[in-house]
Amino acid sequence: MSKIHIKNDSRNPDSAGIMSALMNAYDPRNPATVTFKVEDPNLGVVTMKITGLEYESGAPGMYNIRGYMMVGGQDTTHVSGFYNANRKEGVLEPAEAKKAG
Repeated sequence: MSKIHIKNDSRNPDSAGIMSALMNAYDPRNPATVTFKVEDPNLGVVTMKITGLEYESGAPGMYNIRGYMMVGGQDTTHVSGFYNANRKEGVLEPAEAKKAG
């Protein structure tokens, strides 16, 4: 799977939503995820459990994020990328499958 481009969409999370999703990713009562509108018409939206977050040095609201894309409520694909919470757009990159051998 190639890079997934997060479309600029007002329904994408702001900084508070990103941080809340990280803080509550493993809350046993109410695990938090975020949903991004993406450019790929086959995906439409991507739900993600955020497990890592750091400020990108550019400006407030810009983050390097890590986590798992969710399908059917299950963690399925490890992804990392960049998200600009001010513009509500970014890029996710699925981890490459490890090669046997």
